[in-house]
Amino acid sequence: MYHRGGVNDPLDRFDTGLAQRWLFSRVVKLGWSSKLHGKFDGSVGYGLTDRSDHKPERIGKKYQWIALHELLARISDNFEFKDESWSSNISKYEGPWQLNIRDIDPSCILKEYPNFKPNGVPNFVKHQSKIVYDAWDKKVTDLAWLKRNKDLPDPKGIIELIDDEGTSWLNLEGFMEWQKETPPEQEKYDLPTRTLWYMVKSYLVKKQNTKKVYEWAKKQDFMGRWMPESHEFYNIFLGEFPWAPSFLYQYVPYYNHNEWTNDARNKKIPAKVLVTDDEYLSSGSSTDCSTNESIRIKLAAKWIIDGMKLCQNEIDGRFFDKNGNLIAFDPCVFDTGIPRCLLIRKDKFCEFTKNKGYSIVWTLLGEKNLIGGKETGRSQQGRLEMSGAYTLDNHLVIEGSIKSKFIVFK
Repeated sequence: MYHRGGVNDPLDRFDTGLAQRWLFSRVVKLGWSSKLHGKFDGSVGYGLTDRSDHKPERIGKKYQWIALHELLARISDNFEFKDESWSSNISKYEGPWQLNIRDIDPSCILKEYPNFKPNGVPNFVKHQSKIVYDAWDKKVTDLAWLKRNKDLPDPKGIIELIDDEGTSWLNLEGFMEWQKETPPEQEKYDLPTRTLWYMVKSYLVKKQNTKKVYEWAKKQDFMGRWMPESHEFYNIFLGEFPWAPSFLYQYVPYYNHNEWTNDARNKKIPAKVLVTDDEYLSSGSSTDCSTNESIRIKLAAKWIIDGMKLCQNEIDGRFFDKNGNLIAFDPCVFDTGIPRCLLIRKDKFCEFTKNKGYSIVWTLLGEKNLIGGKETGRSQQGRLEMSGAYTLDNHLVIEGSIKSKFIVFK
């Protein structure tokens, strides 16, 4: 940062030493004293720089955090901003998210999974029983099982889910994994474990380009995840998605927010597509011991949220329309028994895309493999790779196909 204040500004001679002295003097002025707090802080037994999680905290450290953020506010008012340490270019200071210092999200009240399930969140108990994979077949060898493609689950049951009330939901992005159960006398992965997984991603495309993109996608091998996809955003509060300046600051190609694009790493998609999802990642709230793990929530893309005029009423990743209908949500926030996915209500979404002149195309990536044993993470015999493409026909029924190939390791 470069100075831009007046010559009599108290931060005119800003340096590290000055900042440290100012911090300690400010802590005292805020109310900390050795007489009131020294005995307790001394009994805690942690140094000033200890940043480990889940520990007793000194009272003085709480005052230091307050003073630090006050100091940063004063610096931002009195110095020009340089966002890269190696550059001499002066940049525009927009907010503290540029400094990566916002480590607690006050808008997110979610804790460890599963969170409390509010009324109105759908259940999928009946549907889950339809997508169970149990074709482990102990009588066939690992190699025979790996090569078999007739037992693969139908991806259509992963792409469209029916809740227990009969409402259809489309899976915009998700991951599902099945593993053969480990015998009770064995530690997991001590022996090669038969594993199968599917990864589903989706893209909006203009109606007139649907057939072209869909036919192209059916011919592709998606291994390597070279298609455009979302990336988690952090240092942004959940309640700031997708409208606040902090989120819009990252809503640019530099942060993997390309919106409509036909770039796919070293390939070109035949028409521009829009990645349908985004992902919130809490930035380490375990620092304040409020949760034992980071919070991840899959979210519908800004373009969809804005176009459907959806609102996040409860700041928990659920988005509602103007009539209060739940339209899009991540069910794993409330139910760990369901695979990670982003669901959007089919009837409302299809009405929206039809009126706007768009349709949707899904890509599928999958693998059969052996995990564990002597070659942990890699089968010695090979693996079966799957790719597929799906869309909705004129009757809003899912159509598509899956193809597979066996890869032999050399």
